Amino acid sequence: MIKKTLILLFLLLASTSLVSAKRMPAPEVRISYDGIEYVAPNTPDKMGYIEAYDVGSGEKWEKKVYSVEIDARMEADVQWVFIKRMYVEENDVLVVVDEGDKVYKISLTDEREIEE
Repeated sequence: MIKKTLILLFLLLASTSLVSAKRMPAPEVRISYDGIEYVAPNTPDKMGYIEAYDVGSGEKWEKKVYSVEIDARMEADVQWVFIKRMYVEENDVLVVVDEGDKVYKISLTDEREIEE
């Protein structure tokens, strides 16, 4: 009886460790506009960043769109907020939407953030 109980306890503990898997970063988001490739790498160290590549010249630059404060007392992966969508509006405005549906707008002519 004790042997069966120990085996069941072991199986229960082993199965719960499999259930608590870590969250994976969101997939990379990428769009092209006017010869520039805009990429949201969506990695924990590049959360909230946009990278831009000039297809013609190969020039690369990046812009931090937003910051995420990570509380060290909690698991980091449950606090991650990645970019889920990007598109370009009229007047050369890049619209960035994060996983919390917060919208950020950036002028592509002078890279300033546009307040609504």
